[in-house]
Amino acid sequence: MQILTSTRLEAVPDGSDAALAAPNFTAKLSVPGGRPGDSERLAAALAASSNTLSVRRAADREQMAAELVTLIRSLPHGATCTEELRGPRELVVRIDTPCGALACVDFDGATVQPDLWVVTWNTRKRMASSMGAVNPHHGAKLTRVFYSFPALLGGLAHDIALFADGSAYASPEATSAYLRAAPPPYPLG
Repeated sequence: MQILTSTRLEAVPDGSDAALAAPNFTAKLSVPGGRPGDSERLAAALAASSNTLSVRRAADREQMAAELVTLIRSLPHGATCTEELRGPRELVVRIDTPCGALACVDFDGATVQPDLWVVTWNTRKRMASSMGAVNPHHGAKLTRVFYSFPALLGGLAHDIALFADGSAYASPEATSAYLRAAPPPYPLG
């Protein structure tokens, strides 16, 4: 995969956190398992998102949440979004995928680290270690860090596609071997 940072094109491994964490992330132009035109829609959404948006401003929080919801709903994988106002300076977008993965994106105007998003995906299935920062104890939680709003949009679209096609999950053999070694306190789907 290649990403464009401010003035140079860099090659990074697909699915790596480096690809999603580039501060000036402007393009990740593939949507695995998507329909024709999805890459172009993703590129348009990323281009429309300005790095000048800030969670510190109420209007920007609303715009960023609306852009995220529009992007997620436009993807072919059936993910749904709900928005929740948690206070005068905080808006949360909850993303649910048909396969059971869940993440919440917090647009908090009072955060000490504005315009940095730590998104945690939770699922009832064990995730593949190739997904990145997967919790090693139970394997059902993945943490992603995004350093810009365009990186957030591109990274979430990519993750949703991986959940939808099943490549985000560990193989059934790896999951059953893990369960035999140390069963979790709740059933994995």
